[in-house]
Amino acid sequence: MEQKENGFELKNYSVPEINKAVSNIQTNELLVKAFDLVPGKTYCFDMLKDGKNEELKWEVDANEFNIPFIRCLSTGAVAYFSNDGNIFMFRHYEGRKDTLLYYFFLAAFKVPLGFYRNIEIEDHFPLNLVMNKFALFIQDFTAPFLKFIRSEYRMKYDQIDNELMTTHICLASSSSNYFIRRRSSGYDFMIEIDEKGISSIKINNAGISITATSCKE
Repeated sequence: MEQKENGFELKNYSVPEINKAVSNIQTNELLVKAFDLVPGKTYCFDMLKDGKNEELKWEVDANEFNIPFIRCLSTGAVAYFSNDGNIFMFRHYEGRKDTLLYYFFLAAFKVPLGFYRNIEIEDHFPLNLVMNKFALFIQDFTAPFLKFIRSEYRMKYDQIDNELMTTHICLASSSSNYFIRRRSSGYDFMIEIDEKGISSIKINNAGISITATSCKE
């Protein structure tokens, strides 16, 4: 973390400027616990979508290369991730793009495990995981001359009840796809975390509204 006049800014793989104040991420116990997704853990969510309820179950596992992933037992979707104790980050996704796991992949794409007010985390999604095949074909065709699509991730720490004895945190994030500098599609997310972990995930855009609440298995 690099200290700024109005707060902090996350820096990855960069050399600090002379006289800049930097520090490691000061982790928050509630965030560390919520994203401590170790193989063997299972999760259950009651999802409300289009007026219909559905129960979904996830399990955490690792492949032969010891890369951890979340698998949705209901849809077969898989999301690979990394967690170095300071930053949780998704690395890859396989499956349909209308599942709760896919929306969670977008919502929690990159989460530093410390609570920092007034900073916004920014990153870019791999285009092959968020764009349709036609857009990717056109981009590949014009890549030597023009880059006209991009997909951005933004996350901010929306709410905390107590920074010393935390029992509730809200993370607000968004995914935005741009076509020739104009936002063509995207989602807004809210992840709520309590002492038992991720308590709810909310997804909104112009066409859908989904709320998934933990079954607390």
